[in-house]
Amino acid sequence: GVGTANTASNVLDDYEEGALSLGIVTGTASFAYARYTKIGNSVTIRFQILNIADQSTDSAITITGLPFASSAANQATQGILARYFNGGGDAIVAYTGPNETTVSFYQTINGGNLVHVKHSHLNNSSATAYVTLTYESA
Repeated sequence: GVGTANTASNVLDDYEEGALSLGIVTGTASFAYARYTKIGNSVTIRFQILNIADQSTDSAITITGLPFASSAANQATQGILARYFNGGGDAIVAYTGPNETTVSFYQTINGGNLVHVKHSHLNNSSATAYVTLTYESA
């Protein structure tokens, strides 16, 4: 209640923030505003990806360098703001699955099939995306 002393169960003692060092699996890309905040086992990352060199291969766009591996039970998605990501589908989401230090992008097409956003889906040299994603760390 009001006026009670802090106990170990409600004291914030696991807080960390910093810059992200991100990469991309295929080709090269630049990243801006790349930061993370970790509170307990909750990690929030945010970044802009731009200057994506590979805009032709069928490889999935995969970002590397998450600061903490995700938990075995993690399934985290978040919508992104992107331009010139044109896979012909619906809204694009960022996704981090279980036991991963990567972010992939997915969209739904053909009445609901979930597919990777690929480098070949980028249709302009100005392709960029803003991403914020919160996931559970291991």
